[in-house]
Formats: sequence, structure tokens, C-alpha cells
Amino acid sequence: MRVSNTTFNGVIEGQKQFRIPIWQRQYTWRAGEHEQLWRDLLEQYDALVANAAERSTHFLGSFVLAPVDPMASGVTSFLVIDGQQRLTTLMLALCALRDLASADNPDAIEEYDETYLINKFREGDAWYRLMPTEEDRAAFFACVRREVTGSETDAITKAYRFFRQRIERSG
Repeated sequence: MRVSNTTFNGVIEGQKQFRIPIWQRQYTWRAGEHEQLWRDLLEQYDALVANAAERSTHFLGSFVLAPVDPMASGVTSFLVIDGQQRLTTLMLALCALRDLASADNPDAIEEYDETYLINKFREGDAWYRLMPTEEDRAAFFACVRREVTGSETDAITKAYRFFRQRIERSG
């Protein structure tokens, strides 16, 4: 086992896919966990703005990832052993940020998608950077594809809406 400290970008950058194993529970985070993560993100943002010349860090918690055989598509694949709720929530927050940023900058869609959410030029399941549990896939994929309609009541869509509302309020 190899343990290392890295940034969130360091974890998700590149042609990778994070697969939630079948034994993991489906997404269960609620408003309390969303709010705590939102406060942590705002605190980190404020620290970055205040100390623009210095790199600020914040411990988001650990992700335990187990490499699996590369996919036929050439995408490096990892099983998410621990940290799936946090990872899923951060990806949903990025979906919300992308959707709001695209109102002012249409290029933001491609930029956010390719940097954080998808594996460009891949097809089928390999296109998604995160492969949630079977029960969560339809809702998560709708967020990534920008197809949230507003009538969904699942935990994934609620998380997406939470971050979208918080980002809208913060301007």
C-alpha cells in the first residue's frame, strides 16, 4: 500500500475513472454534510484569496483508492474503498459550478468537463470520471450531462441543487 498527500486535482487529473464498488452503500450525504463541506470549501477559498502568493492547503479527508486492471479504453481505473461520499459530493459541486460558470463563459462547460468530470474521446462508461453505484448512476450521469430537470428527489440531485444554490448566493 502506498500513502501520499496530494491535491484534489492531483487525484482526479488525467484519463482516470473512479469506480464505486458494488459493496459500497449508495450516496447518502444530506444537508448537514453538504453544509460542512461547503463551509470548508469557502474557508479554503478565503485563505487562497487572502494569501494569493502562498499556497494554502486544507485536509479534505482521505481517499483510499485501489488500482484495478486498466480498462480496454486506456482509462486508468481505481476502486474507491474509502471516501466515496466526499468524492461524489465534490464532483457534484463541480457540476454545479460548471453550470453556473457557463452562463458567463460558455467555454466553462468544456473546461470543467474535461478537467474534472469526463474522459474526453472515451465512449460508454469510460466517458465518466466517476462511476457511482448502480442505484446512483442515472442521477449522477444526469448531473454530468446537464440534464437535471428539477423534479428529481434523490440524494444525488439534492446535493447538486444544494451546491448550485450556495454558489448562486455567493455570487
